[in-house]
Parts: sequence; structure tokens; C-alpha cells
Amino acid sequence: MTFVVPVFAVLYGVLFLGEAVTTWMVVCAAVIVCGTALSTGLLKLGR
Repeated sequence: MTFVVPVFAVLYGVLFLGEAVTTWMVVCAAVIVCGTALSTGLLKLGR
């Protein structure tokens, strides 16, 4: 679950520091979350 730390860092930056979220940040967060789900076995590809 340590792979998700960057996602929470961006979330906290938005909430507490008023930073702007870009499209690129959302895409990268989705890649990180999907990769974490695949590596932990939460999400399985069609086999």
C-alpha cells in the first residue's frame, strides 16, 4: 500500500495547501491505484 502515498500527497496538497489538480495528476493517480490493485490481487485480469 505504500505505492498509494503519492495519491494521498496530492490529495492533502489540494485540501490543505489549495494546490490545483491537473488532468495529468488525475491520470497518474489512476495508474498508481490500478497498479496497486493489480499487485495486491484486489483486481485480476481476465484469466
